[in-house]
Amino acid sequence: MNRIFLVYEQIVKHYIERIDSHDLNQGDSIESEEDIAAAFSVSRGTVRKAMLELESMGYLTCSKGKRRTVAAAVGMSAEERYPMVSCRVALMLLNRSEYLEAILKAVQSCAATLGWDLNVYYNASEEAEQDCIAKIRQGNYDGAIVVPFRRRGELCTNNYVRLKESGIPYVMIGRPPESLMCDAVYADDYSGAYRITELLYKKKCRKVAYFYDSTMDSVVSRDRMKGYDDAALRHGQRELFRYDVRDPIFAARFGSFLEENYEKIGLNVYSNELFSVIRAVLHKYGKKKKQDYEMVAFFEHSFEDNARYTVMKVPKEVMAHRAVSLLNKRMLSDGGKSVVHEIFEVDLLDV
Repeated sequence: MNRIFLVYEQIVKHYIERIDSHDLNQGDSIESEEDIAAAFSVSRGTVRKAMLELESMGYLTCSKGKRRTVAAAVGMSAEERYPMVSCRVALMLLNRSEYLEAILKAVQSCAATLGWDLNVYYNASEEAEQDCIAKIRQGNYDGAIVVPFRRRGELCTNNYVRLKESGIPYVMIGRPPESLMCDAVYADDYSGAYRITELLYKKKCRKVAYFYDSTMDSVVSRDRMKGYDDAALRHGQRELFRYDVRDPIFAARFGSFLEENYEKIGLNVYSNELFSVIRAVLHKYGKKKKQDYEMVAFFEHSFEDNARYTVMKVPKEVMAHRAVSLLNKRMLSDGGKSVVHEIFEVDLLDV
């Protein structure tokens, strides 16, 4: 795995090292966001993202109108920072899949460490989700982690308004709509698609196309498409090439693109699940060699392939761990009254 540390992660690592090395001690104030931004030559938004990460990890605390201070004593373990308290927690997932199995196992592992009484519910439909939330509201739970059901990418906001009204703190794994204020952990699909497109240009591709499946999550697809659009336009590509593999004339449209471009092309793919259908068209039109094309995709599911592709790994386990950390903080401190949105970038993985 080629691990790329993003700028905000470097800031997080910097302050953890300062706390662990006694350079900063419990109660010490840290620099202002403006000073940190200047020191790292980044925007305040990036700094704020790092600060929220450090707060969710228990290293920093922030009071309204005051500077952030070191919350954890030097050398304090994660168990000491978040003491084991018997909490009753609900985990709501969609039907079992490889993607959600990874989240389930990660949450179960963390729950066992923290001493949680964890109960799992499955919301395979809008009606099932409504029933699950009713059970959570009536089940005397201290908190919940939820992966929402989405119909063509849209979730039922009313279900989560009811959950919020119950006073139970919850963390959503997935991007919530703007109308719903809640704690959330999700992969930054826009940045991931932007980085994929950038990578393809670095691999000497003259033109880059984007491939998606219109039956998949429309919110995720929209963000990834926007990332592709912005990166392609930034590199001076005058025409955007977007292909829906569900389009009845997909093969003909993509084939026409291949016939018109003799130089190396880049393929930005929504999911590695689409590899086979794309490769079939590539081979039909004689694009079989590595010098003909580069394919980079979001890594959604395991696959066996003798060819070598680059994939952007969707960090399922990382998102699950962050969700547990954030919910634990909510249950032990403010009872879920604060609202913090956290975005986690994906990792690069060569397969």
